[in-house]
Amino acid sequence: MVLIIKLIMVLFKLFFLDRSDMAMEILTLRQQLAVFKQSIKRPNVKFKDRLFWVAVSRFWWKWADVLIIVKPITVLRWHKNLFNYYWRLKCKSKGRPKIPEEIRNLIKQMRHENPLWRAEKIWDELILLGYDLG
Repeated sequence: MVLIIKLIMVLFKLFFLDRSDMAMEILTLRQQLAVFKQSIKRPNVKFKDRLFWVAVSRFWWKWADVLIIVKPITVLRWHKNLFNYYWRLKCKSKGRPKIPEEIRNLIKQMRHENPLWRAEKIWDELILLGYDLG
């Protein structure tokens, strides 16, 4: 009886779903099936599979409904890690450039002489003096 009700619900869902949603759902379910086929005990999610789910999560709003092999929070963590990896590669420098000692002493002097000035005002004054700092 439960199987018949599930079948009726699936048919009802397929009848009223938008074609693009249905195609996307089929694509995601096939991808998960491929992951299950390549592993024996536990699904072995490779980098390309993770990349697929990160992309799907960015472009399809129902992605979490059809996700079976991992939790949606895992896909969001993959996306965060991929984002961090991208920016780590893009910014290969070891952080901010060092500010020369002369400018640091000037900033300390400005802060001491003008206690009401905040960082923005000191930065504006440095720009007026010809020092271009980030």
